[in-house]
Amino acid sequence: MSTPTLAILITGSNQGLGFETARHLSKHPHIHLFISGRNPSRVQEAQENITKEEDCKAVIDNVVIDVSDDASIKAGVKEVEAKLNGAALDVLVNNAGVGFDRQIETLGLRTAMEKTYATNVFGVAVISESFLPLLKKSTVGPRIVNVGSGVGSLSLMSKKNWISDNLSFIAYNSSKAALSSITCTLAMKNPDIHVTVLNPGSNATNINNFTGTMDPKDGSMLIVQHALERTGKSPGFYTTGGEDLGWFPQRIPNVNLTIYEKNAGMGGAWYLDRYPELACDIPSHCVRFFVFTDFKIVISLPSKYQLSFEENSALYAPDPEICAYLEGIVDKYKLMQYIRLQHELVHARYDELTAKRHLRPRRPVVHSDPVNSIDYKEIEDMADVLFAGLDGLSRWT
Repeated sequence: MSTPTLAILITGSNQGLGFETARHLSKHPHIHLFISGRNPSRVQEAQENITKEEDCKAVIDNVVIDVSDDASIKAGVKEVEAKLNGAALDVLVNNAGVGFDRQIETLGLRTAMEKTYATNVFGVAVISESFLPLLKKSTVGPRIVNVGSGVGSLSLMSKKNWISDNLSFIAYNSSKAALSSITCTLAMKNPDIHVTVLNPGSNATNINNFTGTMDPKDGSMLIVQHALERTGKSPGFYTTGGEDLGWFPQRIPNVNLTIYEKNAGMGGAWYLDRYPELACDIPSHCVRFFVFTDFKIVISLPSKYQLSFEENSALYAPDPEICAYLEGIVDKYKLMQYIRLQHELVHARYDELTAKRHLRPRRPVVHSDPVNSIDYKEIEDMADVLFAGLDGLSRWT
């Protein structure tokens, strides 16, 4: 039996997370994909770039929509309806987003707020409402997928030690909180439509001057998952690790946890050291986390490494298996929301008067200057308890 066609429209998909989401979805032959953006030439270019890829199997269309302009939205809905030729729109991905907080000094706070909300809030509300008739024609489970942010979660933002690079961005942060509210309202008003808001992590895109710690190729996979099938509950707030409530708060409710990882991925020395035939010199069964006795993951590796970690390919596990095992633990127990990748702890001091640990992690900041393209920004943090998981094998000096 053939898979039903799935018609998907992604706003702001000519660049960044939206473009990478479209690229991933284009590999599926049952997809009718609409690339969308406000700049006609960039939308056309994005469609051409995706279409010419060898493994592109989807039907790729484009439509020019400026989500901050009601007339543009109305014209876009008409164009999509005509191109669908009587069929339904099954999935609307509200990905388009802007941020003007860095321009508050020149624009003024009110103008910066208005310009941010025009796209991130008003645009989502109006375009979602406008596409409802086409979505409600769907027979395969219509859904609206809103691309949000961790700063849109009041439960995360209100945690004492929760850190984000965008904590001071009043316009952007509040717009993402409003997006979470819109998600709930859309779901309640339209119980036949599955509505979620996603936090795909801090991705290096134009909106943050490419300073994010994740590659959009990876961050977009969460959006792809929710676009391809109904996932979780409606309304729902989801991160790269699952729902907002992860493994640790369920078992240790009074802990606010932050994990600083200096590398761009998990694994420590196993992430950094990639020379051929690298393996652990301790037997496999001795390097597992025994508390996770219910954990089982089938690792996607070259054929000689295809196995469940409950039964390793060798007594001394090779590097790819160990990395995949650690990444699987992070995914299963929803730990990514606590982890700050590319944050290196450079200073820690204990204050006897306050009984606190004063910490200074630093993260890379990318500049446009090709000579001095990378600099570091230090941030301040405090903790009651500090676990120093330093790994001598990854420190050669």
